[in-house]
Amino acid sequence: MYSADPSDQNLGIVELEHVVGYNGKFQNTIHHVPNSKDLFVYSIGGLVVLEDLNDKHNQKFLRGHDMGVSSIAIGPSGRESEGSWNSKF
Repeated sequence: MYSADPSDQNLGIVELEHVVGYNGKFQNTIHHVPNSKDLFVYSIGGLVVLEDLNDKHNQKFLRGHDMGVSSIAIGPSGRESEGSWNSKF
């Protein structure tokens, strides 16, 4: 049985190191990051990934969505992002 309680000694913690994939199910879920030459942002299910085009292992993960991300918006400076999800995903 899964438990979100971190005090649960039976909960195995898995650190995400690298991801590969993109299904393109929804529009607006992959973008070039403004004011950046080599960064782009995309979603994989409920995970939003910030990735360097020149180094596929240089990734940052934005977590917190409990459903698949169906849209991503990036602010003009490239420092702000917003993700939304579709409850019918």
